[in-house]
Amino acid sequence: MPGTLSVGFEMTVYRWSCLMLAGLSLALSGCGGGGGGGSASTPSAPSNAAPIADAGSNITTGEASRITLDGSNSRDNDGSIAQYSWAQISGPSATLAGGASAQLDVQTPLVRTQTTLSFQLRVTDNDGASSTDRVDVIIEPAIAPSRLEDVFRHDGILRTATIYTSASYVPGNPVVLLLHGGGGNMWQVINGTSTPSRWLDLADRDGVLLISANGYNIDDGDGLGTQQRWNDLRTDPSGVLTTVDDVGFLLQVLARADAGRDTAGAKTYVTGSSNGGMMSMRLLIEAGASFDGAVSFIGALPEEAVANASDFTPIMLVNGDLDPLILWAGGEVSNGNRGRTRSVSDTLDYWLQQGALNRSAGVETTLADADPSDNCRLIRTDFGGAPSPVVFIEMRGGGHTIPNPFPPVRSPALEATVGNQCTDAHGIDLAWDFLRAH
Repeated sequence: MPGTLSVGFEMTVYRWSCLMLAGLSLALSGCGGGGGGGSASTPSAPSNAAPIADAGSNITTGEASRITLDGSNSRDNDGSIAQYSWAQISGPSATLAGGASAQLDVQTPLVRTQTTLSFQLRVTDNDGASSTDRVDVIIEPAIAPSRLEDVFRHDGILRTATIYTSASYVPGNPVVLLLHGGGGNMWQVINGTSTPSRWLDLADRDGVLLISANGYNIDDGDGLGTQQRWNDLRTDPSGVLTTVDDVGFLLQVLARADAGRDTAGAKTYVTGSSNGGMMSMRLLIEAGASFDGAVSFIGALPEEAVANASDFTPIMLVNGDLDPLILWAGGEVSNGNRGRTRSVSDTLDYWLQQGALNRSAGVETTLADADPSDNCRLIRTDFGGAPSPVVFIEMRGGGHTIPNPFPPVRSPALEATVGNQCTDAHGIDLAWDFLRAH
């Protein structure tokens, strides 16, 4: 009997164990366990919410002004923002800096009328989701007279020019491009005290649009600085001059002024002194069709061979026979290993050849000796018909200066460097009389 009970008990335990194992197997199968090969579902991870882009409020500002767009209020509620990306999506091109950060610096272009620029901010979160927002910049044109600095990139370099719009300027009036001398800058040209500042009076009187452009400093790679130079065709052993594309830059300056001031069809002139005078000549040689006339003060062509001008353009040359920097007879510039120039006479011959003019046909006139104490006389020679396409003014007794009846005060050291200044007439007036005749 005991044996029978034992066997029955063992059978009962066996059956109970089987039922327990079967239940366990079903339970494991239902949660994805077990080895039955059936598929199982898992709870899904929370989905990533896109970030919220905020490009800020719309802005109203002036032309040629500097503003900052701010997207720092953008946010990601379930993570963090990993990337900012700004882009201009409409309107005339502005100059941008910092497009990969929360803030974007914007230099607005010149405009003729109220103009809207649109910008888009795209933000991307740490899970790769992104969203965009748009902000508008409304540009109001300046009220003349105005003096604005146009900053833009040329060949990847930030460059600048000052645009002076007189109160009497109207679209179609003449445009004069002013080029500073070597080591100078655009602000010096029309600062109110320099000899070239006379252009401001003429612009106000005659409605001229003035553009004073800034050169480049090769030492620090700066197009916005104050010790700038022009790439004027000279070979420069000292490396002081530049190798940048100043011709292309200056043509872009004119194109941007046209976009903002409607200069299409207007007479366009260029003038400069020293390095700027030589750059004026380079513009006529390589882009003469863009200009109606030029005046080069105290400059000369380089000693090296120079190509014929692409188009002949009327030109006036003004040089001093006692210039200590650009030598009358040619040679080393400034005794400073800064290249060599041909003589003033040879420079004149080049331009006479471009205009198919004969030196022997020149008509010489001695201008009035308004200031006998200046030890200088102005001798003018006109070549060709009236108006003369080539004019040469010799400052007999003059140095590396522009004639001016009211010259700025110079230190004795500077006087010794640049030499004597003629005061019988104002060189800028002589230049404008020549230019507006063409």
